[in-house]
Amino acid sequence: MILFALCGFFGFAANQALFYEGLNLTTPVDASVIHVTNPIFVLIFAGILIHEKVTVIKIVGIALGAGGASIMIMYGRLVNMGTNSFKGDILVMLNMLSYAMYLVLIKPMTGKYHTMTILKWVSFFGFLFMLPFTIRGVIGLHLQALKLNEWLGVGYVVVLNTFLAYLLINFALKTLEASMVSFYTYLQPVVASVMSVSLGVEVITIPKIIAASLIFGGVFLVSRAKQNNSLMTKANAGKE
Repeated sequence: MILFALCGFFGFAANQALFYEGLNLTTPVDASVIHVTNPIFVLIFAGILIHEKVTVIKIVGIALGAGGASIMIMYGRLVNMGTNSFKGDILVMLNMLSYAMYLVLIKPMTGKYHTMTILKWVSFFGFLFMLPFTIRGVIGLHLQALKLNEWLGVGYVVVLNTFLAYLLINFALKTLEASMVSFYTYLQPVVASVMSVSLGVEVITIPKIIAASLIFGGVFLVSRAKQNNSLMTKANAGKE
């Protein structure tokens, strides 16, 4: 229960609160750039707390992914790291630290408990931590004044961005290392660009192709690292 409570604090309460408050003060581009640091934090925490093996291939893969994601995010945009958004940038950075801690703490529990059991308790404790800070806003909210598109927006955040996302992440952690799960956040700007191109909002450019190549190259290296670890484990088991 203590571990569930810690995961509820780091993964839900602190993670979500810091992100949305930080995004309120800084720009989406700044927040996206800072999100590139998440796999790096996870790699450090996982190596210290749960003794995940830090390999050269992992480090190179994460470096490639970080470089590709940075190019994808910053190309053609003005990144504002000025003093006006400094507080928001710090909050988003703390958000990344909190989420990295959640991935590392929850990893050992995924092998002991059902995915839905984990989500239930982590969500419950996250709710308890957030309640004192949100109850006044909820009481003062005029639900009847919300429009359909606003309800749909809330539904998207709750159902897809929170429930389904955390469910799939916890399920993935049953078989993958925490550092590898966090690495796939680098695919977010790629997916966003593909959607933008398909909708005619953006066009395919050389920098985007280079960025996508770096990201997929990093994914390949990190996946190979996982595959090599699995083969070594099977080989050692066979010798025993």
